[in-house]
Amino acid sequence: MSSSPAPVWRDVDELRTLIVFTCAEYIGTLFVTMFACGSLISAGTLTYQFSMEELSAGRLLAYALSNGLAYGAVLYTMLCIGNSYSKSKVVRKRRDVSHYTMRYPVGHCNPAVTFAVCVVGDISATLAMMYFVAQLAGAISGAFFVWFVLPNADETQLATTLPGSGADDYQVFGMEMLTTFSLVMVLLHFFVMDTDKILNNSNSHFRTGPKTFNHMAPFAAGMAVTALTLLGAQVSGASMNPARSFASALVSETWEKHWIYWAGPMSASLIAAILSSPFIVYLHKL
Repeated sequence: MSSSPAPVWRDVDELRTLIVFTCAEYIGTLFVTMFACGSLISAGTLTYQFSMEELSAGRLLAYALSNGLAYGAVLYTMLCIGNSYSKSKVVRKRRDVSHYTMRYPVGHCNPAVTFAVCVVGDISATLAMMYFVAQLAGAISGAFFVWFVLPNADETQLATTLPGSGADDYQVFGMEMLTTFSLVMVLLHFFVMDTDKILNNSNSHFRTGPKTFNHMAPFAAGMAVTALTLLGAQVSGASMNPARSFASALVSETWEKHWIYWAGPMSASLIAAILSSPFIVYLHKL
């Protein structure tokens, strides 16, 4: 006589999944922060972190490309976790209480992105809090790693995001809001877009579309980060990531205007989620 599994085992399975996701966020944020801070210091090889007066087109491009390529690579690596998760029992349970299909539940590596995904209802507040802690821990670990391995890095501000020369608080806040809003709008449709109808469509064009999207979307997100870094670096440092800014500020003990790098991205994240939710729900009903 067979008996159904005890409810506790379902809870254990879900807890195990959450722990795996949280560890993935920690590792991903560690690498994103490591590349962001390390590339900015290494690009100024003579000064170990150039001032705004020393910012050249080559240094700016190197920093932007490193930011974008790092995030694209991390996001692509997370695909294997997301693909496995999409076939699990946990996601089927989640679909019963959400408008969205969680395409890739990991790879945020940014509290602003996690906050937006939570606001639109695709992850729970509990999982979002776990992600926040993991992202902060990963960012701090990445910043300390850069501080430890790069020669004379302790003599720099460790790539702390600071207002650009001549930029006032309103300009810096506005740039952080603009760049984070743009990034979150792109990533929301990557993380929570429902593709079930496309996957089940008999048209061959639609059948091949999601497969191509799965492979190209992380690098499209990376290109967005690169472009936004080029836009905002001279004004605000183009953080777009409170965890990355907090880590470098903590290690270098540089807290100048640090509140902007939380208030700007998180405000932009909330606005992006509010504006994006009706659009995603509409697409889900098509």
